Amino acid sequence: MTNFDIIEQYKTLRKEETKKLNNTLLENFHEEYHWLDETNRPMVIITLPDSTQRVHADVLAVKVPVRENYGIMVKPENSDEISEVGFGDLAIGGVWGILQDLPGVEKVSFTNKK
Repeated sequence: MTNFDIIEQYKTLRKEETKKLNNTLLENFHEEYHWLDETNRPMVIITLPDSTQRVHADVLAVKVPVRENYGIMVKPENSDEISEVGFGDLAIGGVWGILQDLPGVEKVSFTNKK
């Protein structure tokens, strides 16, 4: 398997995850969801806008449509600033992690498909 194959598989998986996240938000949360309880917020690794630095960040909210550069509101660790990022700014597994942390949503697996 080449590096290209792995990258293409990840892009396909991320596309499926993002579609599921957007559909879940539309169907269950009136297009957006806010984590009000700080202790239950998902944590993701992001690349900050206009930077190459990777940092941990709490997800504050997600809104339809989640796209490559927008739709996810985050607050980086050790910062009071809130940034809007998209799935393209998240490290591998970020979209899946957000989807798993939405309350009352059936947990999904994209890796054990037949």
